[in-house]
Amino acid sequence: MSSVSERGHSSFSLERSDAVRLDVSRDGVHVVASYRDGDLERCVIDGRALPAVAQPRGRSAERAWSPCGTRRAAVVREGGRARLVVSDASRDLWWDADDDVRVFREGFRDADGVLAFAHRREETWWVECEGGAPIGPLLEVHGLAWRGDVLVVVARDAQGPRVWIDGIAHACTTERPSVQVAHGAFALVDGTSVQHVWQGERRTLGPFARRPAVALAAGGRLVLAIVHDRDDTEVRWADGTPITRARQLRTLDGATGPRGDRLAFAYDRSALAGFYADGVHHDGFGYTEGPWWSAQGTSHLLWGGERGSSSEAFSVLDGRATDHPHALDWELGSSVRVTPRGEACVFGLDREHDAHWVHIGSRSYGPFLTALEPSARHEHHELVAFSADGAHHVFRRGEADCAMVHVDDGVIGPLPRPTTFTLTPAGRLVIASLEPSGTVVVDRRLLG
Repeated sequence: MSSVSERGHSSFSLERSDAVRLDVSRDGVHVVASYRDGDLERCVIDGRALPAVAQPRGRSAERAWSPCGTRRAAVVREGGRARLVVSDASRDLWWDADDDVRVFREGFRDADGVLAFAHRREETWWVECEGGAPIGPLLEVHGLAWRGDVLVVVARDAQGPRVWIDGIAHACTTERPSVQVAHGAFALVDGTSVQHVWQGERRTLGPFARRPAVALAAGGRLVLAIVHDRDDTEVRWADGTPITRARQLRTLDGATGPRGDRLAFAYDRSALAGFYADGVHHDGFGYTEGPWWSAQGTSHLLWGGERGSSSEAFSVLDGRATDHPHALDWELGSSVRVTPRGEACVFGLDREHDAHWVHIGSRSYGPFLTALEPSARHEHHELVAFSADGAHHVFRRGEADCAMVHVDDGVIGPLPRPTTFTLTPAGRLVIASLEPSGTVVVDRRLLG
């Protein structure tokens, strides 16, 4: 077990001890408990109860949490009246809507928690953003989301479907186009055409025979994947410069890396699979998956899969291939990612013994009879959490009715369920558990 230079405990009580979900804010400061109470969702943050939100059977509650996990925006409906309430650990701020109000899952800006939402006044909708000019009047609001510091609104006004990107309206032909914003540019996929705005110039590409896939690279350059037929996809730059061709390309999501200076993607070729990375095709595999990249600021590229029919798992990190003794079974929770130290972290399955293993570089942990469970950060492939320097790692798994939290080479547990945790970039570990008595116990440790 790692040394602990600081340690502290806190707790608060709930009115119930079953069917409770626990979460921890990204900075490890706040703990949230939520549970269903009839047709209501109730939330408690650090012991303070937030206003209850309606959650009828089969429907989601009308609320959204900020990415950092410290603010909640919710719609409270009482007597035919809708009100917006924004809550944190210390207070509730109410906003009276005219006729109706809507919140969206990606309505909070990640950098500072600024909220964008929609409200209806008589027959028209408006989009409001804290500190920004309203967008409207609108006939419908299909969705809104922050892409970095840029607000994207998909809606319809009197002139037809439109997308507002950073406050500027762009006409569309379809109701729900997709939008990418990165590197000072944006790409709007509208049906089978693409609008690309880069360096102040707008270019319309298409229409194509089928809906293309797109990715924005460094400097705002656009990568297009154009499907000509089932076994022929052309990948090229927006100016027509060819990159490569592939069969049945799966996606360009994440293909250009955190800095936009690389290109990698997985594809299928009939019964076999391949992977394209930095100008080179790798073919003849039973399955391929990726890419996975290291954190912003570096561009370690990791991809993996299985070889032919043997189900022999492998990963390739920066061109170096490593065979793994255990299979990558995605349906049973397998996970692959790059550690802050540029190592491969693989969670695999020993099919012969029905056991799970964690491999981090040359270190292995297992066997475990159960799969790993996500950390409170809920990030993609965040089954194993790392400190920013890679010195510490933490993962959680279930064992019977208990939870086990693995910290470096040690284990904390058994702990009651539910239990969740977060590991901050600075190496502060926060574990929250719900005791059978209904008490939420919070254990904070600074790993040394």
